[in-house]
Amino acid sequence: MDRRPGPASFAGSRARSRRLAALSALVFASAACGPAPDVSLKADLTLYGRNAAGGIAWFLVRPVSRPIQSVGFGTDGVACLIAPVESELVMTDRSGEDGSVIRIIGSIDDQRQTRWVDVAADGGFASGDGVPSWWVGDTDVC
Repeated sequence: MDRRPGPASFAGSRARSRRLAALSALVFASAACGPAPDVSLKADLTLYGRNAAGGIAWFLVRPVSRPIQSVGFGTDGVACLIAPVESELVMTDRSGEDGSVIRIIGSIDDQRQTRWVDVAADGGFASGDGVPSWWVGDTDVC
């Protein structure tokens, strides 16, 4: 009885070799790119807003995640958002993820942040960290 492999065995062996080579290349490419960022790190963001300009001033956390973290202030208000760490808070020209960025407010880099934004009647803009001095409501809202 002859135990030499036939042509079908060689073809199967070559296919296995190609699959192994492709898998090795994929593992190498993944390792070369480094680890993916940990998107599970979230920051609680309390955002106080004041808008004297009329209309609605829109703010959005980007990159956009689901559910969308966006808020519009018609007058005074406060919003409790959850933002991925290393994302940024931006002001947009309309609601939702389709709005164009008007200005970048700042990056989200802590596990808990409190920020404020203030749009003046003449369109002037100010922002800062912490509870704003003009806020008269409860500060333990989020």
